[in-house]
Amino acid sequence: MRSFNAPFALIAALVSSAAAQTFTINTPLNVQVCLPVLINWTGGTPPYFLSILPAGQPSANALVDLGQQSGNSVTWIANLPVGTGAFLDLRDNTGTLAQSGSFTIQTGTNTSCVGQAASISAGPAVTGGTSGGSSIQANVNSATSSSPASPTSKGASSTTAKPTTSPSKAAAVAQYAPVGAAAMIGAAILSIVV
Repeated sequence: MRSFNAPFALIAALVSSAAAQTFTINTPLNVQVCLPVLINWTGGTPPYFLSILPAGQPSANALVDLGQQSGNSVTWIANLPVGTGAFLDLRDNTGTLAQSGSFTIQTGTNTSCVGQAASISAGPAVTGGTSGGSSIQANVNSATSSSPASPTSKGASSTTAKPTTSPSKAAAVAQYAPVGAAAMIGAAILSIVV
């Protein structure tokens, strides 16, 4: 008679492993100069270290260093010139790397923030899934850096905005990939047991 404990232990280990390996950062959509952009990610081990690098240049110096983050989201005022191509580079506390797809800074209502120190604030708490690939498009209230000489601002800025939800295909795949992997593993184990 077969032991039923071993297959279930194997299933639990494989599902846990698949979930732990999912460390992704969403690609922001419709990034407009001097407007707030919600950047969020899932997985990994905090604290996180977030930078914005030039598109297609993964070993280049950061265009913007958004510093150390403890949560799983941040709101950034897009302070790069219109037409700049970039991507998000995120490392967790273990050195694991997650990178977004490329995006280009679009025209906004003004360009007064370009060349200024980065202005960031903690993003909304993300529970369960993510609001993948969404960007916040609205006017900003008091969203300026507390230290103009510093490349990053860790002080909380106040923003008033409503996110637009436009999930990208990559974000949807990343969100449901662990479930699909767990289902496939479970089906394979079940076929062995039965």
